[in-house]
Amino acid sequence: PNTHSVVQAPWQLVTMMPPGASVAGTRPVLVQGSAAYPAAGYTGMACQAQPMAVPAAHYGQPVLAPQGPRAVLLQPTAVPPGPPYVPTRHVLQAQRQPMQLPLQAHLQQQPRQQLPMQQLPVQATVAQARPPQPGVVMSASMTFDGETHHIQYGPGKDFETPADFFTPCRSAWRLPYQAMLDFLEANGFLDNLPVDAQGTLQVSLPFCGSVQEIPVLAEFLSSRFSGRPGVARVNLLGSDVDDWNHRGGYWSQKERYVGRKYPNMQLQFCQLDLGKDQHPQSALTLGIHPECTVNTPMWRTILSNVIQATTGTCLIATFKDGEMEVVKSLCQELGEDFEVHRNPYWTRTAEPGGNIPPYLNYLIIVRKS
Repeated sequence: PNTHSVVQAPWQLVTMMPPGASVAGTRPVLVQGSAAYPAAGYTGMACQAQPMAVPAAHYGQPVLAPQGPRAVLLQPTAVPPGPPYVPTRHVLQAQRQPMQLPLQAHLQQQPRQQLPMQQLPVQATVAQARPPQPGVVMSASMTFDGETHHIQYGPGKDFETPADFFTPCRSAWRLPYQAMLDFLEANGFLDNLPVDAQGTLQVSLPFCGSVQEIPVLAEFLSSRFSGRPGVARVNLLGSDVDDWNHRGGYWSQKERYVGRKYPNMQLQFCQLDLGKDQHPQSALTLGIHPECTVNTPMWRTILSNVIQATTGTCLIATFKDGEMEVVKSLCQELGEDFEVHRNPYWTRTAEPGGNIPPYLNYLIIVRKS
């Protein structure tokens, strides 16, 4: 429900999801699973299409079809009880940005005479999504990475509407990230971070991509700094050379999520080419996985930029030994005081093995105050 969807067969609608994910809620869902398609956040991961039975209600989610509108015939794999089912064909209009209505989009039915599938006319009716009722709280659950997440949409909830939803962070990323934050706190790297004249703590996330860990980071910063003397609010700036709103990163949804859940915190994303643009000053900088063994001169410029713009603590987290060595060498050349630590998560957890490097394996920490 957090990635692009495609139509893969003449009358099979599939939605892109990571392996092992499924969705269940107060309304039925068309399918689970996916196929080999470069969905944002899961590029290169092998998935398999697994059709689910489509109840007579015909709930589903709109399809992002980059090539233009696609005609889809919604046909249940088993006839449900009740009045006889009449196949209906729809056109799901392509959107500039992916729509996220994993549990709520309702495809309006246009009854027509029962016809053999091959005789259905080419002209199709347009599917409309029924908006949520104002003030109504909807509940759903999502099994993701073997964990069940309970989701509520509505006033005062994490997601006001289904369009605000984004997929939870995978445990393979969340747990090392949480361990990294806990290490910073336990070792005093978050003590006495400078704030501006208004008491605002500036936190930066350079080359952040889709930053799937935002819920983890926002909760950590809120619990660590909310109500602390001298800290009135926390501002987070995420930046990347690409606009991840158009790459399935759901920047806008994450900005709204943080602002809604944490009144004294603001998250803002922007495009910055840190090889050319000056990075704004920040008290805490978290640079996750610079791929600095590829095009190393460019990455040295980027890393120098963010390290020198940091007024408190700058953490650069790398996956591989070679990446760590590039960052370490650069810090030495800049004359910065720094430390290199292994992420404690990997001292108590088996590494993934194969060609998969440990996530956030090395923590290179520059402390300036």
